[in-house]
Amino acid sequence: MKTKKKSYSIYGTVYNCCFYNNGYAQGVRVFNNGNDLLFEFDEKINESQIVFLLKGFHIFSYNGKRGSVKTNN
Repeated sequence: MKTKKKSYSIYGTVYNCCFYNNGYAQGVRVFNNGNDLLFEFDEKINESQIVFLLKGFHIFSYNGKRGSVKTNN
């Protein structure tokens, strides 16, 4: 299995990413600075895509309403 680790600082928060490719599946696992798994994508994601996703995750997670989504019906 090929793995590549890279860290990104998004708005002052460090996210550690582990990109993997085991020959039949590709994806990325994202950890916080304390090595807690935050989320995982089981599909090919390149570095520019993960930066975009991390920015959205950060904004959603740290706006004081972590884990909640309000929708208008």
